[in-house]
Amino acid sequence: MVVVDPTTRPEAPLVHPDSEEHRRIIAMRANAGFPKDGTEGMQAPASMHSYTVATLPTASLWTGSLIYVSDDTTPGIAFSDGTNWRRVIDDGIAGSALAQPTITANWSFDSPAGSTGTFYFGGFYLFHSAAFTPAGGTNVGSANSSYSAHVLVVLGAASTDMVVRVTGTSITDAGVRTATDTEDIDTSGGSTNDYYETSKKFIGQVSVTLQSGTGVTINSGFSKYWDDENSDFTVRSLEATWLAGASDTGIDIELIHHQDTGWTYGAGGTPTTPTAIASLATDLGTESETVNGEPGAWKRTNLSEAITGSGSEGILWRITTTANKAFELGNLTMTADTV
Repeated sequence: MVVVDPTTRPEAPLVHPDSEEHRRIIAMRANAGFPKDGTEGMQAPASMHSYTVATLPTASLWTGSLIYVSDDTTPGIAFSDGTNWRRVIDDGIAGSALAQPTITANWSFDSPAGSTGTFYFGGFYLFHSAAFTPAGGTNVGSANSSYSAHVLVVLGAASTDMVVRVTGTSITDAGVRTATDTEDIDTSGGSTNDYYETSKKFIGQVSVTLQSGTGVTINSGFSKYWDDENSDFTVRSLEATWLAGASDTGIDIELIHHQDTGWTYGAGGTPTTPTAIASLATDLGTESETVNGEPGAWKRTNLSEAITGSGSEGILWRITTTANKAFELGNLTMTADTV
């Protein structure tokens, strides 16, 4: 079979003043792309008429038709649904922003039978027991503990030129372990409550020393958070469901946006973290308790919190209880749009 050169056939417009000539041109174009008897595959590309977003024909006149939109967000083929011209690639209206994939992340949780307090899921904060001024070396964390987390610093006073050195064993997301590794945190020009963290992740106990400059009081510890593999995303909704293992009038579940703003130095060693994206206790008020043996739930669908996962931001869940085993078991779900 001979493949027809498409240049020998005129383009078929959607509208033509001469109906007979219009039919002839359409037939010629079809003949250029399809076999004679219809039983064989195409022998040449079928050319779509090209439009810009500004010159799209009336969709209601061309239901089921295909065109090529040359200046769309992603140039490509669009079809008419009778009301709009929609991109084949994502079903979005031609000229609109591309639809973004949705992330759904889940975490199971509970609270220990033998203790109450604060528990983290999807990440954690672990703070040194006391504030200190870096000097010859302060050990932070426990030996051989599998933190795989960033070392953090929160300033208790303005820093003129303090550079803090963290020494310990680092671990990469690719599983590369480096013993006796170091990273300097330069806090020069920082203000009270400013937050810093290492770009490296450390395991086991680390030593925090004054590398140079004048030392000021700091909080230190470890931070671990979920960042969708260092990707940017926007939190859209959350849901928590659980079965209570004890009655507790003081519970809370919070979704925290980990970032370098919103921190407050704590003289006792524990800083105040950034304000939660959402809080069960705030939303449910009086009816936010657990009742032993009964289920419970909390849901939010009106969220729009941008997380710069590529820039050391992320999310983590914080669970607060005042009764042992307040949560027998539970599940946490977050949905987000990728950016």
